[in-house]
Amino acid sequence: MHVSIDGTLTSTVAKIVGHVNWLTGVLMLVWLLGMHTPALNWFGQIVAVLTGIVLLVVGLGGVRLSARCASARSNGWPTPPWLSALSVRLRKMPLKT
Repeated sequence: MHVSIDGTLTSTVAKIVGHVNWLTGVLMLVWLLGMHTPALNWFGQIVAVLTGIVLLVVGLGGVRLSARCASARSNGWPTPPWLSALSVRLRKMPLKT
């Protein structure tokens, strides 16, 4: 829960997830277009290629957005007061095991 509130951790996680997404999209496109496997009908091929393209675009967009958020935060972008108060509350909460 703390990662979803703390902006610096959120941008790091978003960057990692973005890289995983675009690499998955590239792998999927290479696998489908370069190796022609698995053998799918025309509709399956279109859906698979579109899925690969969506993963590529969303991944690169996530990496770029996380970089912009990280640079904005390092340049003194203020944290909203309600967010910092919630972060303090979460840090004080005991962890349930």
